[in-house]
Amino acid sequence: MKNYFPQLTGLRAIAAYMVYFFHAIATAHTPADNFGDYIYQTGYLGVSVFFVLSGFLICYRYSDDFKLTKHWFQNYMVNRIARIYPLYFILTISTFIYNHYCHIEKIDYIVLFSNITFIRGYFNDFLFTGITQGWSLTVEETFYVLAPLLFLVINKKNRLVFLFLFFVAVGVLLVFVFRTINFYGFMNDFKFMINYTFFGRCLEFLLGIKIALLFKSQGVVPLKFKHYTYTGIGLMLFVVVIMSISKAFVFESNVMAHEVIMALSNNLLFPLAVGCFMYGLIVETSLINKLFSTNVFQVLGKSSYAFYLIHVGFISYFIGNYFHTHVMVHFLIIIVLSILLYYFIEHPMNKLIRNVAVKK
Repeated sequence: MKNYFPQLTGLRAIAAYMVYFFHAIATAHTPADNFGDYIYQTGYLGVSVFFVLSGFLICYRYSDDFKLTKHWFQNYMVNRIARIYPLYFILTISTFIYNHYCHIEKIDYIVLFSNITFIRGYFNDFLFTGITQGWSLTVEETFYVLAPLLFLVINKKNRLVFLFLFFVAVGVLLVFVFRTINFYGFMNDFKFMINYTFFGRCLEFLLGIKIALLFKSQGVVPLKFKHYTYTGIGLMLFVVVIMSISKAFVFESNVMAHEVIMALSNNLLFPLAVGCFMYGLIVETSLINKLFSTNVFQVLGKSSYAFYLIHVGFISYFIGNYFHTHVMVHFLIIIVLSILLYYFIEHPMNKLIRNVAVKK
């Protein structure tokens, strides 16, 4: 069975760069100066691409050999931890030390604990602490932990719809229970639950799972409809425009309507568009497919996790503050640093942890 999709590795780079330009450009124009600024402010949708990708890759790689045993679960979690944790831990500790000694913020050990254990994304008060953008890793890690349980039911008809409704219901219930309890903002707000927790973002992962199941059952077969890739691009652009129009023309007149439009677009419409695009990348031969599969995009995609972790934070601040670089020069420096981090820290640590685990 094919286990590596180079075009999806290339897509990871694009997702990370979307988030970069959201932080680097969009937040520099508050309030937005023109409609183009509103377009930039949708760059955070790159996180949605990561979530759909994770759903696809985890299901495709692990669901077939899933066994309800301690040995399988240990191997699975070692692979996940080896991939995500070492670089994150190093950069998180570095961030807290930097903030402490530069008199930005003293080390709060409760906050630090919530960061290094990936639980901070369930606490509204801790959401943007440490590595600011790292909140999304709580969502990812929740999916990683739940994925083996999902493998028990995903092959049953309509179970994905049931799982979506179930997880949303759990999220709603948690908010009802904890919204009046002041415990560091734990699951205390519906907007927080919808936008920043697995319970609100579960559809993205479930769509990725659905694509994996569809591809595994059909493979690359002649398609009646041969334009999933470009249809997906068109749909993604359409959603971006809808969200930008809402921000530009609906927000001030009707905040509630704007919030509904943004939630539906962010959590439903855009993931569906991403799913269409991703399915096209997998089963179709297109210029986009070929571009994302090139060696350059393989390097950029493999280093995209490091890029995501450092594009906001003390490293990025140091570059911008002391070298006063243009945004594009800053962008290129972050890319170079992320490649170095991947080849000299992330990838070697990944291999080391896996090798040690195998010997045990």
